[in-house]
Amino acid sequence: MSDEFRTALSPPSDLHPADWAALHVPVENSERSGMFDPSQTRWLRKPMGCFADYVTRHMVMLFPTGAGKSTFFEAITCWIVSESPGSTLYASQTDSDAQLWAETRLLKSLRGCEPLKALWPSQLRNAVRKDAIVWPHMFQLFGGANMSNFQEKSITYGLGDEAWKWKHGMVREWLGRSHNRENRKFVLASQAGEIASEDSGGQTSELHLEHDKCRKWDFAWQCPSCSAVHPFTFEQLRWDEIKRENGTPDDQATADTTRRVCPNEECKAEFADTPANRRMLHDSYQENDGYILTNENGLRGYEGFHLDAGAIWWIPWAEDVLQKITADRQMAIGDHTQLKQWYQKRRAVGWNESQGTKTIVLRSSGYTAGDYEEARKIDEEKMRFATIDAGGDHFWMAIRAWAEGGASKLLYFGYVPTDAECDRIREKYGVDSALTFLDVGFDQERMAGIITKYGWQGFKGDGNRKTGWEWEIKAGTKKGQHETRLYSKRWHAKAKDGQRAQCWHLATEPLQYILQRLIEGEGADWQRHDDAPPTYEKHLNGERLIIDKDMRGREVKKWTRIGANHARDCEIYQVAAALMFRVFAPVQHESDI
Repeated sequence: MSDEFRTALSPPSDLHPADWAALHVPVENSERSGMFDPSQTRWLRKPMGCFADYVTRHMVMLFPTGAGKSTFFEAITCWIVSESPGSTLYASQTDSDAQLWAETRLLKSLRGCEPLKALWPSQLRNAVRKDAIVWPHMFQLFGGANMSNFQEKSITYGLGDEAWKWKHGMVREWLGRSHNRENRKFVLASQAGEIASEDSGGQTSELHLEHDKCRKWDFAWQCPSCSAVHPFTFEQLRWDEIKRENGTPDDQATADTTRRVCPNEECKAEFADTPANRRMLHDSYQENDGYILTNENGLRGYEGFHLDAGAIWWIPWAEDVLQKITADRQMAIGDHTQLKQWYQKRRAVGWNESQGTKTIVLRSSGYTAGDYEEARKIDEEKMRFATIDAGGDHFWMAIRAWAEGGASKLLYFGYVPTDAECDRIREKYGVDSALTFLDVGFDQERMAGIITKYGWQGFKGDGNRKTGWEWEIKAGTKKGQHETRLYSKRWHAKAKDGQRAQCWHLATEPLQYILQRLIEGEGADWQRHDDAPPTYEKHLNGERLIIDKDMRGREVKKWTRIGANHARDCEIYQVAAALMFRVFAPVQHESDI
């Protein structure tokens, strides 16, 4: 009897797919084991079990990077070929991505899998191509998530990798390849993608639309002190802020204090960030293969799994803390790229732009404009600025006082009919002429004349294009190095009479982010008087961050005016002035202007 015939007559194994893979599937590039080892990544066991049951038809696995998504596909593909044959399509973002994975990882697992060796006769060699393997009893395809690969192919198994990168509409086309077979199994395994919101616009990734159809499970740990069970979350981590002798933050020393704290209010047990503790918590909850059901509402046959990076026991929790500290620091200067990646890649949580911008509802601050009308200073006041936005034949003006450390209070905002009245209000509130800034973006020659008349300075926003200017540091330990600032070098706008007004360009987009975070209460204390006119709050909401398309059809994010925005412009200029004069410093500078 031939090996091929004997293999064909062998009954399927009774082993759980994870246990079967542990016996038979070698894995490439693993630092922990040369064979598939479900004890190292317990979060893969339940999804693999669902793959073998009769009820589950669709699965979505939202996992962080480094959690073994590719290893899952390698192990389950070997199991399919040996134990449950069926036409299979593995799809990644592009053809080259899918074929590279098959060539460098999958083929090595298939060839090293003992139960499959009888299925590799010499005549099969010509049936192994970069985009397919034609087995004696089934076929496998490898390709990108595109229409040419998803048309006219009927499959039993769909394996979708990193679907957060797929173009919208491709998941729907991919799912259609099953033709509603009763024994179909379709799996999307990916980091998180984009989620649209009313505030941000845009489009929710199909990955998340499919996950929303699922019954939802989270990988969890059980506290050894109180026996309570909790999903792994970043919010359970605590750390102490450590500073160097000169007062600057010591990020590494701060991260080294990281520990995980039981959320149970009656317990609050702490676990130091050690390999032994991380592995202990990874192994601690045994029911449901380590998962707890967090949302039982889902379509029949749809199972969704979520894993936080804190469960990956070989990665120190301190690394997550360091990444968050860095991401928050970048967010403070208007760049949310790292924070977005931290959510998507580490938390496996969808990102929407409302995490950076929300509808503004101002809180009570406990003071009125009259409390500071006679140039009375706020506590620990360091400097105050007047900022003015031109509105045709009139002006809008804000005066804000800034304290040491960056806390601030709005003292005045309102409509002002003339430039002379602006200067009178400036003087009433005790603002120095040189600390008064007028927008010169509108009718520049006339605005330059007003600036030179009163001894003010000029600001001009640079839209959504500029992210900053390079400055050479003139003093301190970093002398001679360069840093990025959100304002340009000094330039001059010429007035009609030939006089030159001192002006500065501003990187408007990152300043928008900084202002938004201040308004939302993240960072220095930012207040406005409780009797501010209704137009103030309305104007703060006059711009939103939306997703649009550029001339090439690519998605871009930009701040867009949706209504009157004079108060917001005035407050952006306030932030710019505070940065220039070192009153408020999301990024520390060692040199002066």
